[in-house]
Amino acid sequence: MDTFQRTQKSFDKREGRKNFTLFQESLFPSLREDDSSVYALADKGLGPVAVHLPRYIRDGLKHLTDEKSYVIISESQAQEEATKLYSNIMDWTFEHRKSLPDSAVAYIRAPNYKG
Repeated sequence: MDTFQRTQKSFDKREGRKNFTLFQESLFPSLREDDSSVYALADKGLGPVAVHLPRYIRDGLKHLTDEKSYVIISESQAQEEATKLYSNIMDWTFEHRKSLPDSAVAYIRAPNYKG
């Protein structure tokens, strides 16, 4: 078994210790049914936070329309960039082929992109 396969196995699902009290677990069904809030992880590992959906959308749109963070490009530009990225990834796998296990190369080169 190569390093890639051993690493992949370490991410297999397994039963873990519960982090919640019975009371906390009893709240989960009502939280799941409530579509008025979004639950996300706070910055700096401070745990989960609830954000009302309208604010979450407003904050998301503010971030996505920030010209310092994103540039709007045409579909053809996006396709060209995706094709370049795919080519760079393929080139990298050829350049580093001797140090990559077969399973990693097969995974990376899997035909899941249609350029």
